[in-house]
Amino acid sequence: MGHPGAIQTFRCCTGRERSEAESVQEAKNVVVTFPLEDIYLTACVGDNLLEVAASAGIEIQTGCLSGSCGACEVEVLWRKSLQANKDNCSEGEAPCKTRVVRSCITLVEAPDNRGDHLEVSTLADDDIWGS
Repeated sequence: MGHPGAIQTFRCCTGRERSEAESVQEAKNVVVTFPLEDIYLTACVGDNLLEVAASAGIEIQTGCLSGSCGACEVEVLWRKSLQANKDNCSEGEAPCKTRVVRSCITLVEAPDNRGDHLEVSTLADDDIWGS
């Protein structure tokens, strides 16, 4: 897999009831990449990030599953293209700023001026949550 020509299709998996506004937005697909695992797929706006990762066979460590403990934290970055390189970003440039989010409570957002696809990187295990 591992290249833009091999993007998998991910079916929305959250199974929760959606409002009409969410249903309109969820029609938008977002390319989500997991570069450490060399996986590219599409997900729907509003899908839970932890479930998107699980659907691709990516295990993200979890704890409380309510966003309190931080065990499921991942780094996310919006990119303007699949070939963009984090090292090519100007200091402080909005599309190149990473955020750490808790995947159990984070939903896939609609693309905006930050970029057209979402890159997700798992964080290294730490001393609290083990190896």
